[in-house]
Amino acid sequence: MSLIKFQCPTCGAPMEDSGHGATIRCHYCSTSVVVPQELIAARPAVAAQAPTSNQGIPTSGNSVSSAVPRQGILYQDNFSDPKSGWEIGKRSGGISTGYENGTYRISLSEDDSAWEAYIDDDFDDFTVDVEVARIKGPKDTEYGVTCRVGDDGGYSFWITGEGYYGICKYYYGETDDDDEEYIVLAEGEASVLQSGSAFNKLSATCAGHTLTMFLNGRKVLEAVDNEFSSGDIAMLASTGESAKGGIDIRFKNLVVRAP
Repeated sequence: MSLIKFQCPTCGAPMEDSGHGATIRCHYCSTSVVVPQELIAARPAVAAQAPTSNQGIPTSGNSVSSAVPRQGILYQDNFSDPKSGWEIGKRSGGISTGYENGTYRISLSEDDSAWEAYIDDDFDDFTVDVEVARIKGPKDTEYGVTCRVGDDGGYSFWITGEGYYGICKYYYGETDDDDEEYIVLAEGEASVLQSGSAFNKLSATCAGHTLTMFLNGRKVLEAVDNEFSSGDIAMLASTGESAKGGIDIRFKNLVVRAP
């Protein structure tokens, strides 16, 4: 079988589709890349082969069809297309969001503020992978992902520039003026995080009652909780008590997959 070549969306290096599987790893930057749908469609047919597990992968702004089995890749966006559906613009409270150079940006300028950019779908068991970086802001700025988010709250998997990370359960206030309530389920500190404005790969797995956090491919935390069983997934940025000149958090290569 001949190999079909294409470029890594992260570093631009040449890659080859060997004709099987939904993802391949770039040998230059180690990014796990989803094979483009047009290349998968061009593969030679195999007799009695079941549909590939990533057929019907939704792009940003679309919901996962109920006809698609919950296996393989459930959702993905590398933020190369500014029309893929995420919110763009400025809003009250010093919040600004948008696409920039193959990333999605959340910027906050006011103290004690936070913003979540949602995938509007009901996920139950899954792993979400995303690369995230603090381009600007205090080291105690928190950023990461939230999972199984519903009307009452959800779970957050967060990191800081100081090397701290954690899994929290949180509840929304009854009104917009009420503070959220946070319960730390697990937390830690380690040198596994890249420092400065470097991107770190954060992976969060929700499987039944077990919540697991990975940083740069290494398992760092695990917690058990049965409060929330399904809900939305979101990218999160939070200033904490002080924005100190504003924060700028970038996300890239977002993938949601079966755990």
